Amino acid sequence: GDSGMAELFRECLASVGKPVHTLTKKDRMKIIRLLNQKNAFSYRRSVPFVAKHLQVSRYTIYKYLDELSREDTQEGETP
Repeated sequence: GDSGMAELFRECLASVGKPVHTLTKKDRMKIIRLLNQKNAFSYRRSVPFVAKHLQVSRYTIYKYLDELSREDTQEGETP
């Protein structure tokens, strides 16, 4: 459970290469996108885990996931 999620989180955070407290929204979105691509959000209680470690609210994580799914939908519509 948590150890697998922690490992995925560390990998995705390392790909941005910044400490959590210096992350911009764009950086956090990149981490959320990577976690989503690795199916990290299929883990139980993954959203609260990611929110805590990114120092944002659970609402923010859900909002970012929604923004990413909208972006993906829009990209799929473009010829």
